[in-house]
Amino acid sequence: MPLPRVDNEYLFRRLAVRLGATLVCDVGAFDGTHAKRFRRAGLRVIAFEANPHCFAALASDPSIDAAGIHLVNAAAWNKQETVRFHVVTSADKWRGSPRTSIGSVLARVPGYGLETYESVAVAAVRLDGVLAAEIGPLALWIDVEGAGYEVIEGIAGLRERVCAINIEIETQTFWQQQRLGADVVAALRGLGFTPIARGPGGDLQFDVVFVNDRWLRAARFTIRACIAEAFTRATASALRGRLRRWLRSA
Repeated sequence: MPLPRVDNEYLFRRLAVRLGATLVCDVGAFDGTHAKRFRRAGLRVIAFEANPHCFAALASDPSIDAAGIHLVNAAAWNKQETVRFHVVTSADKWRGSPRTSIGSVLARVPGYGLETYESVAVAAVRLDGVLAAEIGPLALWIDVEGAGYEVIEGIAGLRERVCAINIEIETQTFWQQQRLGADVVAALRGLGFTPIARGPGGDLQFDVVFVNDRWLRAARFTIRACIAEAFTRATASALRGRLRRWLRSA
């Protein structure tokens, strides 16, 4: 059965609040946009960012400091080790400043015009190691450009305490040696998580929201209500977009 297309960020925030998460981990925080939204929802936030340029921008952003967001300059991974992180430097449509460049522990597949990198050594950590001392339910927002499977391998020791996960997956190979969406879904199912909705957009790269089966059984009606709200928001947003395009063309 196809997953409903919803406003996945809204759904994730609502689930984190309604299911009692005491901490949200923004894994692949980039410019901190999501982290700040989670904080405004009243959630404590730890933001992981491996790109040294993005991390430096986050560390010098007064709004991040004012929000009380804790920053960690590391890549979430399946081992605690040093890895090479690939910051895209090609002059193409993806290239902006170092802050807005995409990057990954994995190298980009050739042919996308993204083959030029600044390769930097970064610390890699397992989330179940870094967060072992945390108490209470956790929610994970994961956007790591093709390395989601390895992040999931690194949460095995946390799985009983993670109530909800939002993760970006791909159904086509964009990053070398990446595991595709079907593998990520299978890995999460194996850890006791069920996919409940997906984000809008295309079918090659999109977000999927998962809920821990323990919470799914205990809070089924709450979760259904959150999905309905997020579906309504996504539908309304799509209608507004169509109306704006129609008005511009009229």
